Amino acid sequence: MEFHGLGETTDRIRRIGEDVERNIAKILNDVAQPRIAKMKTRTPVRDGHLRASVHLTPATRTSRGVEVKWVAGGTAAVYALKQHEDLSYSHTTGQAKYISSFVFEDAKAMKQAVASKIKKLFS
Repeated sequence: MEFHGLGETTDRIRRIGEDVERNIAKILNDVAQPRIAKMKTRTPVRDGHLRASVHLTPATRTSRGVEVKWVAGGTAAVYALKQHEDLSYSHTTGQAKYISSFVFEDAKAMKQAVASKIKKLFS
């Protein structure tokens, strides 16, 4: 690879960074998306709106890098917050901390999956 001048070097470095961010976004989506099904099995059900609202946000660039988030609520936001945070509720279907409990339990596997895919990206 040959570079001609500072401008071209800067442009190539910027493009490399953009390519890496796009690839990381895809990796995060690939690892995070399938986990929604498990989160939904833990989501309390009153009328189904909360369970249906569990989704993954599109990958976004932040000051810390690229990230995705699992979110729930939508039209059921008030119900979602109560159900997620109040540990005193007795749920007939689902549980409190329906998103974060799974994230904490699966963190090691997710970290390994992301690391493996990033390693392949740079191999």
